Amino acid sequence: MLETSNIDKLFNESGHLTEEGIAIWVDALQYKTEERLPQKIRAHVETCLECKSAIIDTFSIFDQEGHSLTQHPYFGDEVHKQKRPARNTTNLWLKIAASVILLISIIIVLLLQFKPTNNNKDLFAEYFSPYPNILTERNITKEYDNKLLIVALDNYDKGEFNKANQIFEELVKPEVVSDTVLFYYGNTSLATGDTDQAIKSFEQLLLDTDSRFLLQAEWYLALAYLSENKVDQCRLYLKKIIEKETHLNIKAQELFNKIG
Repeated sequence: MLETSNIDKLFNESGHLTEEGIAIWVDALQYKTEERLPQKIRAHVETCLECKSAIIDTFSIFDQEGHSLTQHPYFGDEVHKQKRPARNTTNLWLKIAASVILLISIIIVLLLQFKPTNNNKDLFAEYFSPYPNILTERNITKEYDNKLLIVALDNYDKGEFNKANQIFEELVKPEVVSDTVLFYYGNTSLATGDTDQAIKSFEQLLLDTDSRFLLQAEWYLALAYLSENKVDQCRLYLKKIIEKETHLNIKAQELFNKIG
């Protein structure tokens, strides 16, 4: 169990969670032990959108890929032993052998067919999912004082993207638009198939170099271009993400390699 005196070490000089702090949160999500996290960390993440974004992005990568972070000692060995029993090594080697044979068979089939297995529309469907709503009603009231935004995000959470999109369309009409509105408007536009509007929203957001959503906007902009079959533009933004060496590297590099 983490000593209380060491909790402060999980925060950097700017007051945000360090990589270890984020790793502990992701581990807690994997094992459903968030309630065992120190109150100071839980209270910070509740109000810090930047840390919440990093946790969600990191967790989604490991969750989709089926990977696990290094088990953090904070939760104790009993949790990990309980959740993850020892593997049967004999069965494991048999599975590996079968996987190798299957992989070789797939490669042979691909070489014979001389064509990619995924077209760009399929890849978009595989990699796109609307970004989670990381704002609470308290955040919205404090930062934006806009009841319409609360309603829009409520519809967004329910998966009612057409309704949410209509409200965001009204929210982007003022001359000054927040990065939050642009980001989620871009997401609802992608979810409803309006890729042209999604591209406009994300490109406008990227003009705000102080936005907390810059990295995520580049990812969704790449997906929007992929949906439009504009491969060069898609690769351009994926390459920008890869060069920044962030938690989205693995996913961006994987998609970059799959594009036909």
